[in-house]
Amino acid sequence: MYACNPPVLSPVPPDDPVIDGAPEVLLNAGDHYNLSCVSRGAKPPAMIEWQKDGIPVDGAVSTTEVLPDRKRVTTHSFLPIHPVDTDTGRNYSCVASNLAIPAGKRTTVTLNVHRKSPSKDTVKTCS
Repeated sequence: MYACNPPVLSPVPPDDPVIDGAPEVLLNAGDHYNLSCVSRGAKPPAMIEWQKDGIPVDGAVSTTEVLPDRKRVTTHSFLPIHPVDTDTGRNYSCVASNLAIPAGKRTTVTLNVHRKSPSKDTVKTCS
């Protein structure tokens, strides 16, 4: 009698993650926005962590999609943010990791937040 061993699956690291709008995202203060990060080609799927100025941030939603080779996976992650004026210059990083690269691969965007113009209804004029 002999034992049949399952094949050894070699993990594949994800490609470098990509954040939409990198390297600088232009936003209006007070508007809701979803930062979007994609990590392609990983096996097993990449886990994506978001960081704001190097500190982990919660609240992201991730989805996965199996690639046509039926082995590797693409992970999409969306982080909702509500920027304020003082967020200009803040850095958001997307870190994609899996068994093949536990320390992960990272990409970063810098926020450039513009103040909202006052509406015409709130502008006071002097006569």
